[in-house]
Amino acid sequence: MSVAHRAEARLRGRLLVAFLSATGACARPQATEVPAASTTPAPADPWMRRWVVAPGDMAEINVELAAGDTMAATFSTDGAALAWNVHSHRGDEAIIHDEGSDAAGTLRHTANEAGMVSFLWMNRGTTPVALRIELVLGGTARVDSTHPAG
Repeated sequence: MSVAHRAEARLRGRLLVAFLSATGACARPQATEVPAASTTPAPADPWMRRWVVAPGDMAEINVELAAGDTMAATFSTDGAALAWNVHSHRGDEAIIHDEGSDAAGTLRHTANEAGMVSFLWMNRGTTPVALRIELVLGGTARVDSTHPAG
C-alpha cells in the first residue's frame, strides 16, 4: 500500500470516528454485503450494490473525480431512513457538501476540482437496514473504493 493510500485510509478512519461520535453511535459493527457483483461502470452503465448496514455502521462509495466530473447515487432502503452525506477531504479537514436523512433519494455532486469525493450512509437505528444503490458517473470519474469492500 502506498504512502498516499495509507494516509487516505487513516484520514477515512478519523472521519468515521468523528461521524460515529457525532451521531452517538458507540460501536462499529461490520456491515454485511448482500452479493451483487459488478465492476466500475462506463459512464452510461450504472454501477449497483446492495448492502445490509448494521446498526452503528456505514456504507461508503469513494469516487475519484476530475474537475467537472459528475456522480449521482440513487438509493433506497427497506423502509428505514439512513443518515447520509456527500463529503471530501482537504488535508485533515472533512468538507461536507450535502447531508440529510432519508429512506430513498438521489444524491448528486459535480466536482469543482479534481480529487476524491464520497457518498456515505450511516445506520443510526437499532436494526439492520437493507440499502440498494445505483451509481452513475460522468466524465472520467471512477469508483476508487467502497465500505464494505467489494
